[in-house]
Amino acid sequence: MLALLRLAMITLWVLPEMAEFFYARASDFSSGLSPLVSLAFLGAAVFAWSLNELKRRRLIVLQRTPWPLGAAPSPLLVDCMARSGEIEGLLRERLPRRYTFWLGLAAALALPLPRLFKAIQPIAEPRAYGWAFLLLVALVFTLSALAFYRFYAVWSALEKILERLGHTWLLPAFAASAKLFDWRPMKSFGWRMPSFKMSLLAVEQLRGVARLVTLGPDGGALADDALLDALAADLDEALAAERRGDFVGEAKARRDLRQRLDESAAALQRRWREAGGAEPRPPDGPDGKPVPRPHEVELREIETYLAMRVVAYLRYVFAHLRSTLLSAMTCSLFLLLAVSSYAFQPKRFLSLGIWLALLLGSALTLLVFLRMDRNSTLSAIGDTTAGKATFDRTFFSNLLTYGGIPVLSVVFTQFPAVATLFGDWLAPLLRLLGAK
Repeated sequence: MLALLRLAMITLWVLPEMAEFFYARASDFSSGLSPLVSLAFLGAAVFAWSLNELKRRRLIVLQRTPWPLGAAPSPLLVDCMARSGEIEGLLRERLPRRYTFWLGLAAALALPLPRLFKAIQPIAEPRAYGWAFLLLVALVFTLSALAFYRFYAVWSALEKILERLGHTWLLPAFAASAKLFDWRPMKSFGWRMPSFKMSLLAVEQLRGVARLVTLGPDGGALADDALLDALAADLDEALAAERRGDFVGEAKARRDLRQRLDESAAALQRRWREAGGAEPRPPDGPDGKPVPRPHEVELREIETYLAMRVVAYLRYVFAHLRSTLLSAMTCSLFLLLAVSSYAFQPKRFLSLGIWLALLLGSALTLLVFLRMDRNSTLSAIGDTTAGKATFDRTFFSNLLTYGGIPVLSVVFTQFPAVATLFGDWLAPLLRLLGAK
């Protein structure tokens, strides 16, 4: 943006008779002729994307949670581990490696851009500025498309993991511990999740498991209290580092805590197999009640801990889904405002392409939300009905945020009369609140 402004100033120095007219246009922000308004919206879009990407990178450093069931013998869980590696790659890569994204983006840009480059003409600026404006619009559109692609690709891979988890022993473990987790996956898109909740629950659960489980000589460090003391020390250090703003210290303490939790999960998976957890469950008795397994209490506590670690992994992935979706939505909205706030031709053609892309993204987001709400694994974790969408306040809040706001933005920018009518409705309320 600064480079473009510099070029504009050079042009004004070459043509000093235009300086007065340029100043008059640029300083009148509500005229539709000021280039600074559209530049500000484009800059806000790049800033919002960068900020969300930095937060996502910070999330990887602080809260990265690898797939916890690496020692599970089930073929379904082995496949889940392989797909978790795919998700990790999608979250870490700066630019998509799949050629399908670039082909789709090239098709979306190559069709309208040649026509726009040939026909664009700002009302008050030279055509060269229109070309620069188009390049910035294409850049912001690419950033928005990249964020939405990451959201949809990660969800598609995660959905396959959730489908496989629904056919394992983890599903009843999720349902039995839903109140302990106290996590509704759909609420992850509403606000920032607590960063230490699952670590605290895991440490407390390990204390209960340690009182029941006696591991073999190769089973790990749960035979004594050394590991539990180390976990408590890491957790205290991470909390203290967060309070004093020590990012490096917090990252190190969290990494040590996560490593010890993963080692415990691996040891307990071995113990779970030794105690008969990998064997088929006995059929129900004549009275219809489940027949207790040998080591029933021990197995149930181990399964609760392992299910807790899987939920911690899912919460981490959902935090990335929220960040990428926010990034895509804010970029698209600022892009629509940038195009709508500046006078050029063919403005209607460019606006049409942007709001069609925005509506398509909103429709796909709604479809993803419905699939999330009906997923059997997420329903077991959130203590909701499997296969049925829960149309509650959380669902409608997400629908308004990620679907309603983009649609309203399209309506207000394409139909100014609607925006004027809406403003007239709000005028009495603003006067009541004391607004000038």
